[in-house]
Amino acid sequence: LDACLYGRAGLPHKFKMGVTGCPNACAKPQENDLGFMAVMEPIFDESDGHECTACSLCVDLCPGKAIRLVDGKPVIDRSKCFHDGRCVLNCPTGSWRAGRQGWNAYVGGKWGRQPQLGVLFAEFLAEDEAVALAERTLAAYCRLANRGERLGSLINRYGSVDIALSHYNGGSRVGKPGSAKVIPATQPYVDA
Repeated sequence: LDACLYGRAGLPHKFKMGVTGCPNACAKPQENDLGFMAVMEPIFDESDGHECTACSLCVDLCPGKAIRLVDGKPVIDRSKCFHDGRCVLNCPTGSWRAGRQGWNAYVGGKWGRQPQLGVLFAEFLAEDEAVALAERTLAAYCRLANRGERLGSLINRYGSVDIALSHYNGGSRVGKPGSAKVIPATQPYVDA
């Protein structure tokens, strides 16, 4: 991202991006115009001699309390999983393995006089998909935003992330198709 986008001139206003290596979100991806957070989907797999010993380390380490032991085997509630990979990184038997890995993308965050958090726009983007999303989002922002308008305000003006960003891109999604899951905007932004 830095090599492709750093130092661009001619923007309608400042454009901040945040990239963070895990769901602890130290770089605050939800608080920037565009933010990326690294994610990993854990997969439980006892093949190849990686049999679970029911040590419950994964249960104890899971910050979302997404894992519990049922009949001596870990069961994950995907709706509670933070995708931080702690279970994968700390499993002593290797029963937890990394599944999909990539970047979750957040758009429209800002602080200041009218703060708002960015919304989750896409999940598990590959690196090239994240770069393409950043380039196309920045192009849409440059083309559609009024002078002094932040991306979040542009999105608010259009009514949703999908409408604002697909308007510039000829009705297509900003990210290119692939393994990523694009999250549909269920509600428009509301300017507070």
